[in-house]
Amino acid sequence: MAMMIEAQALDLYMRYADKADDEEAMKLLHQLAEEEKSHLKILGRLMDRKIVSGNSDD
Repeated sequence: MAMMIEAQALDLYMRYADKADDEEAMKLLHQLAEEEKSHLKILGRLMDRKIVSGNSDD
């Protein structure tokens, strides 16, 4: 569920950045999108560790 929320936030920030008229707003939205990408990578590694250790239902 956490990955779904992070992916939705990433999509939202990217869509708003594409529509932004203000350069500062566009940069901020892209920065937020990059942070969401980072969160997704962290969650992916966590899931991989859980699967490898056999605790995928935690």
